[in-house]
Amino acid sequence: MNKKVKGLKTKNKILDKALICFSNSGFDNTSINQICNEAGVSKGAFYYHFESKQHLFLELISKWLKKVDNRLELEGIDLGNVRESISAISNAAMFTFKEASSNAPLFLEIWLKTARDPEIYEKLIKPYKKYLNYFKNLIKKSVESNNLKEINPEYTARLIIALSIGSLLQSYFEKENQNWEKIINEAFLIFTQGILTNGR
Repeated sequence: MNKKVKGLKTKNKILDKALICFSNSGFDNTSINQICNEAGVSKGAFYYHFESKQHLFLELISKWLKKVDNRLELEGIDLGNVRESISAISNAAMFTFKEASSNAPLFLEIWLKTARDPEIYEKLIKPYKKYLNYFKNLIKKSVESNNLKEINPEYTARLIIALSIGSLLQSYFEKENQNWEKIINEAFLIFTQGILTNGR
């Protein structure tokens, strides 16, 4: 194994163990020593890959956002076919929900830190605006092609994001006796039927 591959393997191992530690104990209650112990690496190895615990946290956010981007590309959303587009958005939202719900405490902490930490805010506001504009453009083009009712594209885009985030929050508070995959699918079905022209 060459040095570059070994270094990448070590970095990913640190990220994976840090994700578990943050999810179990929270960001503030997790120390660098704890992460190093869980990953089986020295503090020197940690600081070789990350300037601080904060930068490691930001790296975790970047990895998650990259997965979301890849999923949207994989869905191949076609602005010319609104039904398939809404279905693809639903699938992408479900993927995002699964990714986030498996580490719900961490993502709740990310949202809280976003309000307090300018660096994390800057890290998240750009992709948030990108996804908002992405959905807004989809809705706008669909309205123009008479596939959707005369609705406000920006408000509808915000509703799509709110539906995903709201479901995640509810799943955290109602961990038992709920099939959240089914709930999200049904919610998007109701949403879709409500904005399509003549329910088509």
